[in-house]
Amino acid sequence: VAAPPATPELPSATMGKANKWEGPIALNPKQKISLKLVRREEVSHNTRIFTYALPSHMHLLGLPVGKHVLVYGRDSKGKMAMRAYTPISINSDLGVMKLLIKVYFKTEKFPEGGVLSQYLDNMTIGQSIDVKGPIGHIMYKGDGEYLHNKTTSQAKAFVMLAGGTGITPMWQLMLSVLNDPDDPTMLYLVFANSTLDDVLMYQDIELLVNKHPDRLKVWHTLSKPPSVEAV
Repeated sequence: VAAPPATPELPSATMGKANKWEGPIALNPKQKISLKLVRREEVSHNTRIFTYALPSHMHLLGLPVGKHVLVYGRDSKGKMAMRAYTPISINSDLGVMKLLIKVYFKTEKFPEGGVLSQYLDNMTIGQSIDVKGPIGHIMYKGDGEYLHNKTTSQAKAFVMLAGGTGITPMWQLMLSVLNDPDDPTMLYLVFANSTLDDVLMYQDIELLVNKHPDRLKVWHTLSKPPSVEAV
C-alpha cells in the first residue's frame, strides 16, 4: 500500500522555547481572518492537504502547541457552519497554514455528509476561508510543562491515543518535543485506523521514529487488517 507523501518542509522562523516572535501574527482570537487557498494535494480518495496563505510571507500563524483554529464555511443551504481543526504546519512555518482534511461525502447513512469538509473540498485555488483562533484548553510550553485551563503541570512522558485525522494535534506535540534537543519528554503514540489505506502521515511519522528512536515509540492498530494472503 502506498503511503501518503511526506509533508514538504516549509520556511521557518527562529523560535525560542517561549515561542517569542517579534514579527506579525496572523491569528486573532476575537476576530476572523481571511486566508486564501493556494494549494491542494490529494492524499487519498477522501483526504486532502489544503495550504492557505497568511497575510504575508513574513506572518506566523500564531498557534501555540495544543491549541486549534475555528474554520468557517457554509452548508448546501447557505447556513453558517464551523469546525475546529489543528493544522499540520507548525507555528514556526512562515506565510502558510496547512490543514489535513478527511472529506466525508454524502452516503445513504449520512445523507448530508460532512458539511465543512465538503465545503473545503469544493473550493478552488484563490478562494478564501475565514479562520479564528487560537482556541482550546491545553497548551504545551516545552520541557514537559503544559497548561490545562489555568493550571500548569509537568510530565515526564505523554501517551497519545489517536484515530484518523485525530493525528494532527499529536503531530504538533511530537514536532514540538522532538525539534527541541533539550526537551527530555518521552512520547508514546497509539494510532488506530480501519485499514492500511486509512493511515495518514505514515511516512512522516516513520521519519520521526527513525530519527528519534529513543524518544518516540509508535504502535499502529487496524480494525480491518489485511488478510494473510493479501500481505
